[in-house]
Amino acid sequence: MAATSNAEPIIPVIFCIDVEPDEFFTDPKQKAPWKGYENLVPYMRKLRGRIENTTQSQANFSWFFRLDPQVQVTYGSPDWALVHYGDFTQTLMAEGDAFGIHPHPYQWQADSNRWVLAQGDIPWVRHCTEMCYESFRRVLGTEPRYIRYGDRWQSNEGVRIAEELKIPFDLTLEPGHARKDPNHKEHEFDGDIPDTRTAPGYPYRPSLQDFRKPDAKRKDGLWMIPVSSGRFRRPRPAWKNILLRLVNSEKTKGRTYTMNLYLQPQIIRQMTEELLEKRGMPYLCSTLRTDVGTAPAYFQNFKDSMDHLQTVHQLKHL
Repeated sequence: MAATSNAEPIIPVIFCIDVEPDEFFTDPKQKAPWKGYENLVPYMRKLRGRIENTTQSQANFSWFFRLDPQVQVTYGSPDWALVHYGDFTQTLMAEGDAFGIHPHPYQWQADSNRWVLAQGDIPWVRHCTEMCYESFRRVLGTEPRYIRYGDRWQSNEGVRIAEELKIPFDLTLEPGHARKDPNHKEHEFDGDIPDTRTAPGYPYRPSLQDFRKPDAKRKDGLWMIPVSSGRFRRPRPAWKNILLRLVNSEKTKGRTYTMNLYLQPQIIRQMTEELLEKRGMPYLCSTLRTDVGTAPAYFQNFKDSMDHLQTVHQLKHL
């Protein structure tokens, strides 16, 4: 953490941007362009200049690329995004942005003509992650240093795979969430999204027995960099809050949110205030899917939140 000349702390903000197809379940017969990515990159480059003018410091973003079997099946090669959008790749790298990998363990079932979510198939997860790793290294000539597994999935095995590949930083973990089935329950799935309610919200090296627990004795290996999250109340009219309290509704306690920047700006503002001023967190880590560039309402939410974050004087954007 840096400090200003008068010793006031400056809080880093990590922007994790997942670069992926606009649709979760692609049609292998159609190589649809990634319009969200196409729309988002020009905006982020302009945003970079605004942030640098506001903070008087360098602004860099973190892009996590889908380079897995779903991309290979649909687009003919797992490295399609890095190559097809080569101008973006070269420009963002030249501007100092960080690149990482974002494996999703989607598996194509040709006999039933559908995608299966195979988080529980660890050999398949390993295959997807290794394909991402090798594709990244082949195109960019260097090993990835950052990983974000898809759909909030993580496990001891996932940590082990990343460590075997010598990836030093994992930005998957979203603390505070209960165990749940995968996000797309209308599709066949194997495995689940784990309970992270006991996981800390600060960087740590994980225990090999439970990735949600820090191991202070570890002196090397992967660092977990948790995404900012917490329990917050969605903004409601005052009368509705009064009514919910009268009926003793659980909704008055709020719900767990991850700092996903497509959310309503009021939620992002509330999270920022709570995490920085009340909990004293030393950093913020946010997420965003590139498909936000295809959804006008969500894209506007993101832009409004960016306008607000630049007014928070403690923040230094990375």
